[in-house]
Amino acid sequence: MKNIGSRSTVVLLVLLLISLWYIHDQHNRYERLEQDYSNVIQELENTKAQLAAEQGRSEALEKKSIEGILKETNKAVISGWETLLNTVEKELEKARSVIRSEVPSKEVPSKKEKNHQPAPSEPQNAAPIEGERT
Repeated sequence: MKNIGSRSTVVLLVLLLISLWYIHDQHNRYERLEQDYSNVIQELENTKAQLAAEQGRSEALEKKSIEGILKETNKAVISGWETLLNTVEKELEKARSVIRSEVPSKEVPSKKEKNHQPAPSEPQNAAPIEGERT
């Protein structure tokens, strides 16, 4: 019986040593994985920073390129034309209101009457429009 007890003790010690080695090995693997993970996270942050810098350079180059300059110029021209058209429209509306206020309402023909009447051969004395050259 002594022999069985000492064998079981040896077997238990061997199992205990194997278990301790396994736990130690798993702990080392976990630490390596944790280190690898932190390295990957650091590389990702560096890559994000590089990407942001490259995007900034790309946008700057696009603005400096001929196509970028043309796009900006087209935007400015279109904006200028829109402003000009809005100003002309406002001035025409002002002129219409001045004409309406100076001409009595009976003398102003309706749109239908204007279309059916022949054009007068002599110009009538119309009130000059503000800013108009005569």
